[in-house]
Amino acid sequence: MPALLLANKKNIPSARVALGIFSFVFSALLTPLVERVLGMIASRVGFMERAMSTRTAELLMAIGMLVFSLGLMWNIYSDGLVIGWVPERGPGSGVWPFWLSLGMALCSVWTLVRWFKAITPESRNHSPYIDPESLGLVVLSFALLTAMIFLVKYIGTYLSVALFLGAYMRLIGKHGWTATLSMMVGSVFFIYFLFEWQLAKYLPKGLPVFEDAFLWIDNFRWEYLM
Repeated sequence: MPALLLANKKNIPSARVALGIFSFVFSALLTPLVERVLGMIASRVGFMERAMSTRTAELLMAIGMLVFSLGLMWNIYSDGLVIGWVPERGPGSGVWPFWLSLGMALCSVWTLVRWFKAITPESRNHSPYIDPESLGLVVLSFALLTAMIFLVKYIGTYLSVALFLGAYMRLIGKHGWTATLSMMVGSVFFIYFLFEWQLAKYLPKGLPVFEDAFLWIDNFRWEYLM
């Protein structure tokens, strides 16, 4: 026992050094970089306040959803998925995605009709749709989500979600390290408990080194906790 306590004491400085490096990377490097990027976005997209009105945004959204819906319908049809009722089996594999896409397309057409007639308040609103600061937050959130999805292949779902939450809380929420690290660690435990333990659903673990680490956790759970 004394030897174990001595080993733990020796590991305390190493843990503090690692935490210090982690804090430095976030606070001294990433935070100023993000603030600079947000400043550049805010200064260079000021034209959107003049060009992108709420009326224009509604028109672009309706057109985009219409094209997206028609693309989904064509994809389902070209793949040969059954969009009707299969005798003695029930609805075909393409029923729900096809008809829901058709519903979105019809709603988009109806939005366009109302836009041209200027019926809704949004179709008559020429005020700016979004300010540069809000646009910067949207761009940053999109970048963080994209990075999280990209990292799933390499470090797995658990670590990707934890890093996403940590970066979001520090860079956007401006939360302290106690709350940030608690959320990061807690998210890993919660996702593992919900999906792997209760629902028995496998989630991507990333590269073999991370796969082996979670395999050890699975073996420990089955041996001592089940």
